[in-house]
Amino acid sequence: MTRVFVFAALFFATVFGSVALAAPTYSITLFEHKDFQGRSLTTSEAVVDLGGTGLNDAVSSVKVVPGQRWLLCKNKKFRGGCIVVDRDISDLAPLDFNDRISSLRPVD
Repeated sequence: MTRVFVFAALFFATVFGSVALAAPTYSITLFEHKDFQGRSLTTSEAVVDLGGTGLNDAVSSVKVVPGQRWLLCKNKKFRGGCIVVDRDISDLAPLDFNDRISSLRPVD
């Protein structure tokens, strides 16, 4: 009986563990300065307003998990000019987004 229980527990852990690992977990890290320096904030969900984080209009570089895409917007509530990023960006200035991000969200 004990062997059956252990086998069943291992089987369910293997099956459900695989399912949990397959689900995508979005993640982006925002940095205060270019080249991924200064204060940082990592999030895995949409941020409607960066106002309470200390990084509103103060982000100069971002790190994105490979294979993911994030919408970065100049105004809160995903308004104003927006761009989609799908890779690390060490300097947002050439994209005209240095110190201008106020909201962000993952893109499916």
